[in-house]
Amino acid sequence: MKNRLKAYLDTSISDYAKNFDPEWNLLGNYPASFYTPDYLQQHFGELGAMALHSFPISLAYALALQVSEPDANAQKRAIDIVRASMNLAPLSNGALKWFLEEKHFRDGNGNFFSGLLLLLLERYFGSLWPDSLRADVQQQLQKMLPIFRAERATNNLSYVNPTLASYTICCLLTERFDAKNIDEERHEFLFYARHLRERGVNESFTPTYYNVDLMILLAALLASSDKAFRQEAHSLLHEVFLKQIVFFGNRFPAPFRRGYNGEYLSHRQDFLPFLLGWNPDYQTGTDTYLNLALPAVLALFLQQNPDFQMKAAEELPRTLRSRVADDCEGCSYLDKKFLLGSFDRYPGITTVWQCVTTGGSGWQDAPVFLSLENPSLSSMVLRLEAIDAQDQLQTHPFQGKFMMSKMLRLYPWRSFPPEPKLRCLQKNGELLCLWKIDRVDAVLKRLGFNLHFSRCRPKIYDLDCDKPLPDDSSKARILLDIDGIWLFLAALQRVDMASSSLSQGSFLPPALHCRYGTDSLDCSMYNYNGEAQSFVQNHISGGFFLAVLPHCSDLQTARQQALLYNISDQFISNRYDGHIDQRDSIRKVSVQSPNGNLELTCDHYQWK
Repeated sequence: MKNRLKAYLDTSISDYAKNFDPEWNLLGNYPASFYTPDYLQQHFGELGAMALHSFPISLAYALALQVSEPDANAQKRAIDIVRASMNLAPLSNGALKWFLEEKHFRDGNGNFFSGLLLLLLERYFGSLWPDSLRADVQQQLQKMLPIFRAERATNNLSYVNPTLASYTICCLLTERFDAKNIDEERHEFLFYARHLRERGVNESFTPTYYNVDLMILLAALLASSDKAFRQEAHSLLHEVFLKQIVFFGNRFPAPFRRGYNGEYLSHRQDFLPFLLGWNPDYQTGTDTYLNLALPAVLALFLQQNPDFQMKAAEELPRTLRSRVADDCEGCSYLDKKFLLGSFDRYPGITTVWQCVTTGGSGWQDAPVFLSLENPSLSSMVLRLEAIDAQDQLQTHPFQGKFMMSKMLRLYPWRSFPPEPKLRCLQKNGELLCLWKIDRVDAVLKRLGFNLHFSRCRPKIYDLDCDKPLPDDSSKARILLDIDGIWLFLAALQRVDMASSSLSQGSFLPPALHCRYGTDSLDCSMYNYNGEAQSFVQNHISGGFFLAVLPHCSDLQTARQQALLYNISDQFISNRYDGHIDQRDSIRKVSVQSPNGNLELTCDHYQWK
């Protein structure tokens, strides 16, 4: 790992040197196009040459220089970056701006992204700096302690990155500058560590956010001498975060939360699998800060802990269940040819606020995700899709390269945003999924869920014919052949929005509408797809069953296995509860499987 880290950092330092702006002694060229024009006008001033200049990225570059045995010029550049950051980033209250060009304090996450690196830089390399610069950094860190304490007292416990950072940095700064209060700070950290273990990590199943958590906990072990604090940080690192990282290895997590995976990639596209020896090829991620900061922190950690290593998991098949929230657990099943994952309830109670404010199922989340180990590394994602009256297509999770505009709500609503909810039951490579969408109040041309396959053009068969089905086919049950990996898909009944109203619902017969795209396939189950129409409806439901068929090499074997599944989809009304309309009744779906039965019972009014 040490040699890979050195090679990676040497290359990164060289690659990012072109972004160094000697006018400001900061790294520039962070793309302003990442933000919308309105956002730039609201929060940023004039954008000069090489804008935007990021303080966190600049400090990450300085740390990368310091851990890489710099020559005199590189050492001077690292010092110049720290000095420029001290002169330009702090506000009068001690908070740190994220970008040089910001007109005002914009994002509190800049405090910990920069503050954590300043803490490590001062501790390990401050002796190489001019005394005045080291004193300035120490003074800045002391001014930030009350800021982090205030953030810790008010942070959302489910927003893990900044909250874990504030609990951690409070301990580290208190140990350094206010040692008499370390017992109280340690107690606070132990509370949050216990919370994450027992109630789940909300930002779970995500390489980007787990990389940040990994960096925070490595920094905790680097910067603290407190035995009890170090022991708890070590335990949290290994028992929660590294456990999941090791399980997935170089595979992109399935399911995923806040994945920034608009290409629906099946493998991670960042540096960590390469650094850990799980990937032979050198790769960088899309997050410039993490591309520099985490490898630099990891290199520093290895210098202090040369025996540290992370071995890839080898057992196949293997299963992981990870709690995301009190009411949400992720299930992942990894076999030689595929990885299938789902959340049993989505959104969890801790993520509802994110889903409602963006008006959809979560613009970064894939509650159901399947990736394949075929030559093109294909994948399947369950997407909620909408087309509004202006023909604007929006999907959750988003599609394509991430930009701030991807955070747009699913569609323009009139009175309130839609509230999608999913229930999933997974056993190994079999998955039963039910959905409903409440509070729809909009003019729409499309709304509903779609199983979107990327990087493949599967052959589609029904259960009765030996010839592949043509494009634009609709069948209740189909078989897909993706390079010899066979899938069985069965649609369930779904609400027909066109024939329903707020008080009465009707249903469409089960069907998957299959349409090829360029190197893709959509198996859609829309509740509406037509001319623009005004809707005010609740309880817009549907669902499907998926099985990855094992030991299948041909159509005949796949068909024989598919016929072993018996699916029942019932709506239960009774005179006591007053569930009169089928749409509003209790729904019970069961699948008799050769591997054991799956059953979901859902009540709209309790959703349990």
